[in-house]
Amino acid sequence: MVNHVINPDLFNLKQFRQRNGPNDLFREKYLRSSSWNRSHIFAGSVGILVGSYCTILVKNHVIPQIRYLTLMKAVVAKNERGPQGICYIEEASVPVVVNASDILVHVKAASIDTIDLEVASERGRVLRKLFQNKSLRRRDNFPVLLGRDCSGIVVDTGCNITRFEVGDEVWLSVPYWMTGTLSEFISVRECYVAHKPERLDHLDAASLPYSGCIALDCVKRRAGIVDARSGKGKKVLVHCGDTATGCIIIQLCSLYNVNITTSCVSQAANKMIDAGVHKIIFLDQVSPDLPSYKRFDIVFNTIGSSAYQFCSNLVLDNGVIIDASCEYYAPVGTFACLHSRMYLGWLKLMQLFGYRAWMDVPISSSLLDELSNLVNEGKLYPVTDCVLNVKYCERAFWFLHKAKVVGKPVLFFRYQKGVDMWSIGCILAELLIGRPLFPGSSTINQIELIVSTVPPTSKADIKAISTGYGKSLLEKFAYKTQTLNKKLKNIDDDAYDLLSKLLVFNPRNRMNSGDALKHPYIKIFAEDDDVAAAYPMQPALRDDTQLSVDEYRKKLYETIDLNEFRSTRSSNYFP
Repeated sequence: MVNHVINPDLFNLKQFRQRNGPNDLFREKYLRSSSWNRSHIFAGSVGILVGSYCTILVKNHVIPQIRYLTLMKAVVAKNERGPQGICYIEEASVPVVVNASDILVHVKAASIDTIDLEVASERGRVLRKLFQNKSLRRRDNFPVLLGRDCSGIVVDTGCNITRFEVGDEVWLSVPYWMTGTLSEFISVRECYVAHKPERLDHLDAASLPYSGCIALDCVKRRAGIVDARSGKGKKVLVHCGDTATGCIIIQLCSLYNVNITTSCVSQAANKMIDAGVHKIIFLDQVSPDLPSYKRFDIVFNTIGSSAYQFCSNLVLDNGVIIDASCEYYAPVGTFACLHSRMYLGWLKLMQLFGYRAWMDVPISSSLLDELSNLVNEGKLYPVTDCVLNVKYCERAFWFLHKAKVVGKPVLFFRYQKGVDMWSIGCILAELLIGRPLFPGSSTINQIELIVSTVPPTSKADIKAISTGYGKSLLEKFAYKTQTLNKKLKNIDDDAYDLLSKLLVFNPRNRMNSGDALKHPYIKIFAEDDDVAAAYPMQPALRDDTQLSVDEYRKKLYETIDLNEFRSTRSSNYFP
């Protein structure tokens, strides 16, 4: 409480300062004054704006943002031109774990989905602006990392993660507006991750998570088919069952005694029958009078609005059409500049009140666990169409864009375990016979020697080759000049049996390390307690990095020491 007022007749400045502090001057000048004007209001407003701007600067520049340690391979859309703008890069930044609930996954394989073609055409642009971390955001919203699901290995975890440990094999899926999975590493929230099914390798596991979550939502929640009782007697049409989502819907419906009809191209007929279809409508041979029949209780439309009339002509009057396409689960498209700003403001307003104002795929760990259980029980199978190296991503997207796939194309970033098992077989054979098993004089001659020696390649093996040139070589050299047992004469029977299982042309059919350790030829060299199959490890160097012998030796020792790293769960490990 101030007991005095300012005396305007004071002539001594020192006495004036002693009797009147800054607070007294402020109250006298502004709080007790009635002479407010526009300059006072303007000065106050400027102060508020400057203070707010300084706060934003401190938040964006002083508070630590995501840091990147090295570069990685990735598949991105560099512009909004759709498939023409998709490319493979090797300069993407590797993310790190920032939040306590994040998991860093080393991606082994990732699939591509039709939604990726839409994302490459700016679908989800507004939501990415709303949720994407500011350190990742770009003014033009490109490049965008593609991919919705993947399978890989945990290499780092946040402090709140309890379900996963470093070295765990996992699979995951993310919504269409989040950073994609087509990269060597991905940092993702725990709620989108689950343990990978034990029955599947990474290549097959990568084909299921995203489409599987959509299929489960369509069949169980929206169609109400949850068991054999609810599905008995129902007639279902899966339009375009050769899509990834369609293939999984067919498999789920077949578990519950549903009468299933699907429409697809004639090339997919065999796969549809294997999935459990009772009748097929060939889209390239559709009868003109087919649309006049209304026979189905439920029609699953995996294409979208372009097929709505076709589905309407086939569903019963009291039936239901369930949209399982990206148009339903990812409805946010490209807006004009003004509209997008208005829509972004609306989304932010709804988010403040705890509402989600957009449709999304119901991805969760529980759904992924449910899919995993179905796989491990032998009730659900992967929908992998072709497997390609990530460098051929443009070809994979072209296949998908032209509807030349049944299921999903899967991309991998590095060679798989099968290469290591082949190398072990070649080294062991050379030790036993004293000379190289395949002494090729050139790459072509090497392939010829291999193909003419190992067990014959099947049609499935040839189909799995990603390049037409590779397929032609296999067909050219698919004759037998000498068998493996002729080259491996006078060796132990157990050794020959082991080599015959290691030197198999298709990498996915080769013996794995766990089975090799149990083989009679290997078992005699070690006790069961002394040797065990190693958990998945990543070399602490890049494939394209040239090092000296001493540097390679050092990296090898670092890899061996990962046992100690795994037990301590250090967060400083980045392959």
